[in-house]
Amino acid sequence: MAIMNDLIPSGRFAQLARLSRKALRVYAEAELLRPAHTDRDNGYHYYSGSQLHEAWRIAHLRELGMSLDAIRETLRAWGTPDLRMHLEQHRRQLKDQERAVRMAMSQLDDLMSSSGAPEPVEIKDVTPQ
Repeated sequence: MAIMNDLIPSGRFAQLARLSRKALRVYAEAELLRPAHTDRDNGYHYYSGSQLHEAWRIAHLRELGMSLDAIRETLRAWGTPDLRMHLEQHRRQLKDQERAVRMAMSQLDDLMSSSGAPEPVEIKDVTPQ
């Protein structure tokens, strides 16, 4: 492993963090996980080993479906009493999504069990009063 001055090249860091290099770039652009050093001559990015835990934390929050903005706020709250509030907020969002998916599944089941023909619509003329 090529580590120079305790810095890890982005490709190797991505492997160690189990992330793609593209994900690292996205996280850097979103200011979630900035490289510890960028070489001025060639533009290569380097990370420190101490950043691995933060990378794993970000990846885990992404797996839980958090947006980058929500991750940013959650990371700011990490280690504070506010962390629970951020996690509960995301849990509520997941519950809302779960309800929406259950409703869509139910409607899909109804559609699959019907003849597939649209329900008849009755059109009435109404005279203005």
